[in-house]
Amino acid sequence: MFRIKQIIACALFAGSVLPTAALASTAIHNNTQLNIANNDDYAWLDAFDQAHVQVSGGSISYLTLHNDATANIESGDISYLTLHNDTTANIESGDISWLMLHDNSTANIENGIISWVKAYDRSFIRLTGAEDLSWLVFHSADSRAEIVANNVSYSNGHLSGNWADGRVFSFWAIHQDLYNSSVMPTNIVITQVPEPSGLLLFAVGVPFAFLWSRQRAKSA
Repeated sequence: MFRIKQIIACALFAGSVLPTAALASTAIHNNTQLNIANNDDYAWLDAFDQAHVQVSGGSISYLTLHNDATANIESGDISYLTLHNDTTANIESGDISWLMLHDNSTANIENGIISWVKAYDRSFIRLTGAEDLSWLVFHSADSRAEIVANNVSYSNGHLSGNWADGRVFSFWAIHQDLYNSSVMPTNIVITQVPEPSGLLLFAVGVPFAFLWSRQRAKSA
């Protein structure tokens, strides 16, 4: 609190106006939903007891989920996203500096820019895509990550491959005690997905196969 007062005092002394939302400490509880849009700016935001946070823009310094709370992140900037106690975050896009998972929490990552992902305590990550990911670090033997991708290889701590849409990825994926290892951490499970070209051939081929089977049935 003293630090916040110092910041406000300095801003007033300089003749500037400090956005009050940037200093807000907000908590939501009991199935409440909070929608965060482009002009919203939160310093601390905590969600408890099945509350839901919908992020479609804006900026959050610290977003923490507790006790079955959930968050959908479509865009926006988040410095620290921390999950506790059976919480779930669905990340479709956005810019996240630190994502930390504890206590049986889950993160479904489809896209976005994420610097660090740190997994503890029976947490689970399902990673189907990312515009950019730097580090995936496991801090316990019972944390898990499912990587949905093709052409996956692992060398000296780096995991590389292609997402389902063909984009290339490469990031550090390590256990905290094993840097530059030639063996992929047992925390990681790789799920292969059809190549985009294979999906196209399948989509084109199914109607023709259906028509051909109908013609055969009529001729019989």
